[in-house]
Amino acid sequence: ENPAIKQLTGFTIKTKTPIESEIDKLGLDKSRIYPRTGIPEADRELSRYMAPLIEELSPNMLSNPNYKKLSEPLKRVAIAQLFMDARKEARLQLNKSNPELFLKIKYEGLQDDIKSILKDMGYKFKK
Repeated sequence: ENPAIKQLTGFTIKTKTPIESEIDKLGLDKSRIYPRTGIPEADRELSRYMAPLIEELSPNMLSNPNYKKLSEPLKRVAIAQLFMDARKEARLQLNKSNPELFLKIKYEGLQDDIKSILKDMGYKFKK
């Protein structure tokens, strides 16, 4: 994170947040926590909305004595649930700020047969 070190050595040293460290420690699969809509722009927007929520909620969870007593599989489930809740809230925020992108996510998530039916009914969607 120090620009001088990066400039002299070419290396970037990033300090991980406590939740990032916990995710690494538990070996949690990143696909369970980060948005993956198939639309890079949407993934970036959702991540941008999720970050402050995770930053606000994760310290309380990680310091909770009940969380600390959980087995590793239960901790993975708890963290995945935290991210699912944050992703759900982020989608609501995206719907308000960029409804067109939100609809694009919804469309991309449909089964191919449903997309075909909608197309046959005359609905047109931007790619």
